[in-house]
Amino acid sequence: MTGSPSPPRSSRRVRTVRLKGATTFRRAAAAVVDLLAVNGLAALPWLLGVASLDVYVAPSSRFQIDHLLELWILRPMSMLGPVLWWAALWIAWHVLWVYLASGQTPGCKLLRLRFLDRCADPLRWTHIAARAAGHALSIATLGLGWAWVLVSGERRSWPDLLSRSHLIDEG
Repeated sequence: MTGSPSPPRSSRRVRTVRLKGATTFRRAAAAVVDLLAVNGLAALPWLLGVASLDVYVAPSSRFQIDHLLELWILRPMSMLGPVLWWAALWIAWHVLWVYLASGQTPGCKLLRLRFLDRCADPLRWTHIAARAAGHALSIATLGLGWAWVLVSGERRSWPDLLSRSHLIDEG
């Protein structure tokens, strides 16, 4: 027999599809819907009286900014705690909705957007874990990872890039 040898059975060809990302406006609109929901959830401990805002109110004999600076220096977790609480909720919101709702948060569902992998298949758990790491990195850089869609030619954020996923427009 002449010709090229056949590839071994263990090697299989990975199917990749060229996906066009959702527009920046639609992506931002979906994020605002999700942000409103997460902010409502994050505020629940204070609205229900489980957590108190009294620590942030300066005594009448002091300026508010002096009081907040003193809190930052002497008790930094009193200032970082609410931020970390919100960040944990934001990441959990995305992980649970994207994993359990076939790639859509409520904002994505409303705007008919979906997260898919590079083969146009639903995301697996490994993709979602990488997306969570991307969200954490975006929070740590004060939103730079999410703003990356403005400079990315493919309209992809850091969570998209880390997880090798795309947010596509279904409509």
